[in-house]
Amino acid sequence: MFTIALRYTLRYGEITTTSEGTGAACWLPPEKTRMTIPGLLRIGALAEIFRMGLSATRRMERAANYTEKMHKRCITAPHWYLLILGIEPVHQGQGIGGRLLRAGLARADASQLPCYLETMNPENVPLYQKFGFRVVEEKDIPGSNVHVWSMVRPASAQEE
Repeated sequence: MFTIALRYTLRYGEITTTSEGTGAACWLPPEKTRMTIPGLLRIGALAEIFRMGLSATRRMERAANYTEKMHKRCITAPHWYLLILGIEPVHQGQGIGGRLLRAGLARADASQLPCYLETMNPENVPLYQKFGFRVVEEKDIPGSNVHVWSMVRPASAQEE
């Protein structure tokens, strides 16, 4: 799943990494915030899907379809989409995520556009709130025990 998201962002978005390689933020720009089937085929997602197996692919598809619907409901204006913010577990809690977020948020602020993200980790919600994101919807993905938060940061929001 992350391989697909990383490849998609490499082709259609922007990735910010730390110099040490301990974290990355994957952003999709306003004109590319929806992953498309042709785009996924261009980045070789089909091979990754076969590698994941049928059961995992179905779970991923169910989650992706649900979060895509949330995305459409929660923000309709042009925006930057934080697709992934990932920090190696041994380096979490050291401010790396904040540094990566600031870089992307500065770009969004310069373009005077809001930002959007989803998270499935309750521990991430306060971090994103610190950077001006607000929870606009939260629900369980049907047929799973996965809870997801949709969050929006207005244009030029400031850290709390």
